[in-house]
Amino acid sequence: MLTRLHPPIAADERATLDAFLDGARAAIRASCSGVSDADARRIALPGSGLTLCGAVSHLRWAEATWFEVALRGERDRAPAQDYLADPDVPLAQLLDEYDAQCALSRSIAARLSLDTSVAGGGTRYNVRWILLHMLEETRRLLGLIEAVRELLVGDPVAS
Repeated sequence: MLTRLHPPIAADERATLDAFLDGARAAIRASCSGVSDADARRIALPGSGLTLCGAVSHLRWAEATWFEVALRGERDRAPAQDYLADPDVPLAQLLDEYDAQCALSRSIAARLSLDTSVAGGGTRYNVRWILLHMLEETRRLLGLIEAVRELLVGDPVAS
């Protein structure tokens, strides 16, 4: 059974944002548990091209893009099609890489005020917006991962 993290009810804005995002990040790994590598690479929704491995890969690179590239100004290392995971990389490794990327993202964001802003694509983004965007993206893909998991293995993730 999946144990969901419960964010604090009476916390400041930063602690609340961090807790909700960390809960969504943890749920990604939990929702992939028990899925074989073969199933994690199967397309469950015809025409979508979505696989569990691809969703995890995309989230890993989204974290890198927003935290390393946008907030630290590092070179973008993300593959052009980040949702196409290397077929030789097992799901467990992709999840470990995702967890490591999330830890790095957490570390980068923790050093900055929520109001710290950066320029990108002709727009300015602050850390608050980036955290909220990553929460939105992670939760969106979590819903897809849970649906795909149920289609593939017939075992819904218990909340």
